[in-house]
This record gives sequence, C-alpha cells and structure tokens, in this order.
Amino acid sequence: MDTLLYKNTRILLMATAVIQLAISQIHIQMITRMFTREIGFYLFLFIIGGLLIVFNLTSMGSKASGRLGMFLATTILAVGSGIIFLMKAWADYKLNESVTLADVQTPLIVIAITLVIYVVGGFIISVKCYNEK
Repeated sequence: MDTLLYKNTRILLMATAVIQLAISQIHIQMITRMFTREIGFYLFLFIIGGLLIVFNLTSMGSKASGRLGMFLATTILAVGSGIIFLMKAWADYKLNESVTLADVQTPLIVIAITLVIYVVGGFIISVKCYNEK
C-alpha cells in the first residue's frame, strides 16, 4: 500500500486542499463581483470538501480500505461542488457584462486544476485501497 505513487498522491491531495484554503481570498474576490447569490455556498462546500479529504487521508492508516467509503464521499462532495461552482461562475460571467474575464480567469483556472487533481488523486487512492482488500 505504501508505494511511492500512493504516498506522493496523498501528499499532493493534502497540499492542494490546504493551498485552496490559503488562496480562497482570490475566489472570494471573484464572487463579490458576481450576481449569483448561491455561488459562495458552493465555494464553501468545495473548500470544506477539500479539507475533509485531508482529514480522511490523515486517518487512513495501514488498513486504509476501511476508510475508502468516506474518502470517496468527501471527494465526490468536493468535485461536485467545484463543478457546480465553475458552472455558475461561468454562466454569471457570460450573462453579466459588468463581470470581466480578468475577474474570473485566475480563480476558475485554479479551481479547474484542483478538480483535475482531486479526480485523478481520488482514482489513484481508490484503486490502491481497493486492491489492498
């Protein structure tokens, strides 16, 4: 279970979630310019979902397969809320002329990269844990 790929994936997922929390100010700056009211809720779910991923990864000991269900649930929460956040932010950008590309470009790129890391990392962790059973 403790292969180099597994360890590096865990570290990458944990670092990504903590970095998302640290740079959440750029996301908050973006949503203050948006007109969709519930976009902040999905940003909150995305960041909390990432932190729950960290908590689940840290609690996965030598027998990680027992925590696989909770890990998958939090990963789905983070990815789902991130996708909804991206869709709502992009739709708001397209509908409102006062929201410029400069306002949304960096946060949306960062969220999209994070989503890719969560999906790929979640897949790698899940395969490793499932093969351990």
